[in-house]
Amino acid sequence: MPYVNQAEGSMFVKFNTKIDNEDSELYINSFTSSTKKLMNPLLRSGHPLKDDEEGIWIDEDYAKIHNLKEGDKIVLEFKGIKKKVKILGTVLDAENIYFITSYAETVPDHKRHGYAYISEKYINKILGIVSYNQVRLDLLEKPVSKSKLEKDIKRIMGDSFSSVVMKENKISITQVDEEINQIHKMAMLFSIVFILLSILSIYTTMSRLISNQMVQIGTLKSLGFYDRQIYFHYGAYGFLVAIIGSLVGVIFGYTVVANIVMNIKKATLTLPIWKKSFGIDSMILIVLIVTVCTLAAIITTRKVIKNNPSFTIKGMLDKKSSGPGIYKKSRLSYDWLWTLRSIRIHPIRTFMSITAIVGSIVLMVAGLGVWDSLYSSYQDVYNNEFCYKYIGQVYGESYNNLSRKFNSFDVQFAQSETADFSFHGIEKSGSLLVLDSGDKIRIFDAKSKKKIRIEKDEVAIASQLAEQLDVKVGDKIAYKTKSSLNEHRVTVTAIVDAKMPQGIFIYKDKVKNFEPNTIYIGDSEAYEQAKKEESISNIISIKKQQDNMKEMMDSVHSIMYILIVAAFVLSVVILYNLGILSYLERYREYATMKVIGFKHSEIMGMVFKESVLNLLTGFVIGIPLSKQFLKLYIRVVSMDSMEWTPIIAKDHFLIVIFCVIGFSVLVNLVVSMRIRKIDMVEALKSIE
Repeated sequence: MPYVNQAEGSMFVKFNTKIDNEDSELYINSFTSSTKKLMNPLLRSGHPLKDDEEGIWIDEDYAKIHNLKEGDKIVLEFKGIKKKVKILGTVLDAENIYFITSYAETVPDHKRHGYAYISEKYINKILGIVSYNQVRLDLLEKPVSKSKLEKDIKRIMGDSFSSVVMKENKISITQVDEEINQIHKMAMLFSIVFILLSILSIYTTMSRLISNQMVQIGTLKSLGFYDRQIYFHYGAYGFLVAIIGSLVGVIFGYTVVANIVMNIKKATLTLPIWKKSFGIDSMILIVLIVTVCTLAAIITTRKVIKNNPSFTIKGMLDKKSSGPGIYKKSRLSYDWLWTLRSIRIHPIRTFMSITAIVGSIVLMVAGLGVWDSLYSSYQDVYNNEFCYKYIGQVYGESYNNLSRKFNSFDVQFAQSETADFSFHGIEKSGSLLVLDSGDKIRIFDAKSKKKIRIEKDEVAIASQLAEQLDVKVGDKIAYKTKSSLNEHRVTVTAIVDAKMPQGIFIYKDKVKNFEPNTIYIGDSEAYEQAKKEESISNIISIKKQQDNMKEMMDSVHSIMYILIVAAFVLSVVILYNLGILSYLERYREYATMKVIGFKHSEIMGMVFKESVLNLLTGFVIGIPLSKQFLKLYIRVVSMDSMEWTPIIAKDHFLIVIFCVIGFSVLVNLVVSMRIRKIDMVEALKSIE
């Protein structure tokens, strides 16, 4: 083949081993000096890989969890052959960043499974034979389609050819890509609202700081300073504050938050070096924050500069009012009229208050909603869909033999494969699950929620995949498994609400050759029988699967913790700044009210009414918007391998509502204390 630069055969075989009386499996690759160049494992400790050495180089994670080191010996077992071999070193393989051995595993289990390398000469000495079952190809830079590669290899190898797996399609690589994309999309979509709230926080903070400088700005202008000088002074102030804040944020994010996220991912991913990087998107965000902060200072300064210094030097702005005429015919009480007048005079501040409330609700609902959606979806999978007690892998035994052996036991067999599905030019990858009779895997109609009997409906497609392919009941869908070159077509008879796996479910009679590779075990008796069978291995309990899934969920939850806490803090800062800014703008008004006889409770009643109006408006907009955002968020961050149902628990939703109300009440209490402490003489006297 002209597009192949190098082709090397190797033997890939699974050995059993026992360490500290615990069974585990090592998936061993044979190598020569030439195949080693294509495999390219990274040596982490011990001797370099040499094809004349008698020993084994094992997966570093497997070695660590079993306290193995160079010089130790382990016993390998394969079909009655036992051999004690010496550990010559530890390695890491880029192809096994996320090392799982079957789709039943959701996270790597380094205690039960590892990979290793043994020289071809030594494995021949152990087994008495070397039988190549893999060929690695190094292709030239010219791109070659997978279909052409399959046809050319089939032409050369004939019936001995099984399938082609492109490097980028290996499960460990695709899983890592999916996780990277998921976190990236999660961060990007969350950041849109997050950045909006951050900008509001920055703007309100700078506005409050400049408002406190009103007298100083008026004094500078009275002394003859040019407007541009005052702009430059306060613009530089905003610029420096933003630069310092950005540097603190970068240092905190780089040293604390990044380490938290990396430690979460270290539990599932294996990398030789965990390196933090500072991307261009972070630089763009810093530039945006500095720009907003500087402009906020300049815009707020302009509001003061454009007024006559005779007003600003007294701490007042020359505000034009339409007078009381428009309110004469109103039947509203004075406090409501005062509230509406305040909203009309300060529309931007009112808009920012409502936006802050809406943004807070959206962010907190999204954060808690993702938590609830994950938990609810996985609970649905393990409580309703997966109804077995154990799951195991089947190797090299026919369905007829297996069904005869397990005829009186509570089991169900399945053939699980990765497949490419296509319909009207749209292609998607997913799982093909061929099932025999039984109820260990239960699926339900997407609309009626009634249980589907696979023996009757024969071909069912998961609703998420059906939506992606735009498939309806009665349509013919094409699929091609990774282990076959032939394309098959089946007619969809049902669309089901199956969270995991995402793909199609087919009854065994609809396929030409049913070759089960998975057994679902319903009780302890069947489990004991399965343990006796040489063709069945890697049996794990559904409890172990749930624990693995919880470990994976915890990584997402930990990221959501950070986002939820940040959302709470931002909400408090924005609402507090807006409350204090409102107080500063009305400082003299509050003092005047106290002088003419308004009681403190009456003044606070007006403040409370405006707060309630903002809250109600924010709730009316924020509650439906937050639910739609959660749906969008779940749709975007969901992996193709599983469907998440957007949901937020009632108690979590009430927590969000009460938090926003609590923030608002807290701000009102702070304003109340400040109003109570107003020095009326100082507030109302003219500055000489």
